[in-house]
Amino acid sequence: MTATPDPCHFVEAAVSPQLKPYGRPQVSEVYWGYETKMNEQVIDLSVLARGVVSIFAVAAFIAAVAVWIMPAMSFTGSAFLAKLFISLGALVVGAFCGRHAFRGTRVRVQIDTNVGELRQVIKGATGGEITLSRHGLDTVKSVDVVSSRGDSSFGQVQITLTSRMVLAVADGAVATLYPLRDRLAHDCGIIQGGTARPAVWTGPLAA
Repeated sequence: MTATPDPCHFVEAAVSPQLKPYGRPQVSEVYWGYETKMNEQVIDLSVLARGVVSIFAVAAFIAAVAVWIMPAMSFTGSAFLAKLFISLGALVVGAFCGRHAFRGTRVRVQIDTNVGELRQVIKGATGGEITLSRHGLDTVKSVDVVSSRGDSSFGQVQITLTSRMVLAVADGAVATLYPLRDRLAHDCGIIQGGTARPAVWTGPLAA
C-alpha cells in the first residue's frame, strides 16, 4: 500500500519560505555506501491508503473478538465451528491489513557502492526494511538539482534513469545540495553541470 513519492508533485512547501528554515539534505554513511531521505513528507495516495487500511485492520480485530460475545449463538456444535472460522478469517484479514497499515511511508534511497546498486526502501511494520525497487548505478542517466517552483532557494536532488523514471533522492536548501549531487554523479560515472534546473511541474507538496 506504499507507493514511491512522485517527484512531479514537487512544487512548493506548504509553509511559507519566511516561516520555514531550509536545512541540509539528510545523508547517513554506512559501511556499504550511504543512504538519503527527504526532509519533506509528501502527503500522497500511499499515506491516505495507509489510513484507510488502518481502519480496516482495527475493525477486523474487533470483529474477531466480537463474534465470541454474540449472545444468540452457543459455543457447541456447528455454532462453535462457525464462530471459529469467522474469528480466524477476521484475524487473517486484520493481520494482512495491519502489515500494510503500520509500515512506513517515508522512502529512503540507498546508494550501495559495494555492489553498484540504487535501492528505494521503507521501514516495515516489524522494524525491518522493505525494498520497493532496485536499479544498477549504470542505469542512472543524470543527477540534477531541481529548484522549487514556489521558492528557488529550496530544491531536490533528482536522479533520472535510462528508463526515464525520476527518483527524488534528497531535499533542502539548494546551496547545500550540490555536494550530494556531485557525489552521486561521481559514483554513477556522470559528468554534471553546475546550475540548478528549475521546476516545471504543477501539483501540491505538503510538509
